[in-house]
Amino acid sequence: MKVVGLCRFSVFGQPGRADPADGRLEVASLEEALARLWHPVRMAQRFHLLETLLLPSLKAQTDSGAEILLLASASMPDLFQARLDAVTAAVPGLRLIRTEAADEDAALFKRMEEASAGFSAPVAYFQVGEDQGLTAEYTARLRDAAMRVDPGGVVSFPTGVFGFHNGGLVRHGMMEASVVVAGVMPPVPPEVTFDQWLSRDTGRVPVFTDPTFAAYHRTQLFTPTTEAYQALFPVSGIVRRRVLKYIEQDPELAAGAVITRKAEAAIATAFPHLSAGALREAISAAWDPVALAEAMGFPLEPLAG
Repeated sequence: MKVVGLCRFSVFGQPGRADPADGRLEVASLEEALARLWHPVRMAQRFHLLETLLLPSLKAQTDSGAEILLLASASMPDLFQARLDAVTAAVPGLRLIRTEAADEDAALFKRMEEASAGFSAPVAYFQVGEDQGLTAEYTARLRDAAMRVDPGGVVSFPTGVFGFHNGGLVRHGMMEASVVVAGVMPPVPPEVTFDQWLSRDTGRVPVFTDPTFAAYHRTQLFTPTTEAYQALFPVSGIVRRRVLKYIEQDPELAAGAVITRKAEAAIATAFPHLSAGALREAISAAWDPVALAEAMGFPLEPLAG
């Protein structure tokens, strides 16, 4: 069975009005939205996470047969397009897809049609963010698990490692996420793109769950994409409270540990290409995006439209 993953990297979509309590407001104009979305300092942070977390984990996959679709806006400034080409060139199975927002669904639908041989065979799909890492066995395990689920069913790998900032330190613990991270698309032309399909209500379909291994590394940096239209580097009070609650619920973290014993063991097994110390250094560096921009040769002010 074919395995296909999707990562969105700075894809522009018109921001909508959100709950004022979250500090997210509609931008005044399209120009303002683009200036914020593609601010060089913010893009430096995103590239740093992509280059230190996601791409190394894709290169380390024990099963290199998966296809990874990295979707980016065709109108993203040339400075960032060039870097994206350079950093993704050596990743096995990665296909860089550039599209305008209006063509996004059509672009993904075309790739779904290709992956399923004209919608004649089921395909196992998953999504991942540029600030995440995948265990080296992720695509291999997904391919195996997908064979146990009828088309239309879903696969869940709920166990992972959580890296976050707290008290000036990067800390790590384990997490169990009640989210479906992959699914098996039936061999029929779907009416929605596969990322929308994976986000559907899964309460009425068969689910295969394997919680026995750390499938992913989740990074919490308090910079949700939607909030970036209101402020470049927002710090969400809601997320802060969630992190504090997470720490309180883990005895080792509550006692001051930088990393729990289970998390350290999981990282050593799941991410042999990146040590726990290197992970913490990468996340810590992301908290100084100005320094990252300078190191990458990006300007510190918005690019001229």
